[in-house]
Amino acid sequence: SSVALAVADYVGQEETLYMSGAATVALTGEDCNANTFRYESNAAQHMAGLTDFAASELGTTWWLHSTDEAYGQSALNQLERRVDEQNLDVDIVGRTMPDPGTSDFGPQISQISSSDADVLVLPETGGDLINFMKQAGNAGLLDEMEVIGTALFAQVSRQALGETAIGTYSSTLYNHQLETGDNAQFVEAYRDEYDVPPGNFARVGYELVRTAARGIQAAGTADRAQVVETLEGLETTTVLGETSYRACDHQSVNPVWTGEVVEAGDGTEVELLEKVDGPDTVRPCEETGCGL
Repeated sequence: SSVALAVADYVGQEETLYMSGAATVALTGEDCNANTFRYESNAAQHMAGLTDFAASELGTTWWLHSTDEAYGQSALNQLERRVDEQNLDVDIVGRTMPDPGTSDFGPQISQISSSDADVLVLPETGGDLINFMKQAGNAGLLDEMEVIGTALFAQVSRQALGETAIGTYSSTLYNHQLETGDNAQFVEAYRDEYDVPPGNFARVGYELVRTAARGIQAAGTADRAQVVETLEGLETTTVLGETSYRACDHQSVNPVWTGEVVEAGDGTEVELLEKVDGPDTVRPCEETGCGL
């Protein structure tokens, strides 16, 4: 997310188009610009698949844990915003935000274990998520409370965590088993090429390129200004169904699911439990801070 914000700042001053896959809200919020479009669901959308389900199905006393960087800060802010917006009866009893690259999560795990929380909320990604989860599992923390995150669904996370991820829940941005849009064709083509099903990062990269190409095709030119104008509100069929980039902030209006990580063969898979439709995941245009 930090890299994406730097790239967006650069392209905002250039005659070029930037199709981003980062998740920090600021990218299509207060730091938006006319040249930047985001197909990936942002941190606010991630919360749509996390907060409502957790409050109704897992428990109402929460501890929040994430890394102290652009995505973590954005995710926690949006989590609290959605809790207030949906008027959820939730008590947030504490939060831990260690620095990126922390190697010893013992102090944070001790704090969480000593709290009254019955749900551990993890809007966390990458190596920090994997290292924290492994240490939390070894310490027995994952047996003490329900766990729900925003990236536990991801193929790369589940492969690294193995059985440690089983029984956790996750806001889910993509699943290769989805019967939406033209996902079946995408999965078939990906399997033919790589012999494995696609994960979320493959889906994002594919649609970043494809929606840019469709904007060029619809505009009838590769002129940046005309492609930008064409992409704003252009309805296209994607692997997630019919989606579009909003004119007000250039954010893709994607649905989000809640899933549970379950055992499957020699590994794990995500069992989808609930769906939140695209329009119900995004913030109202007037609340984004984007001035397009």
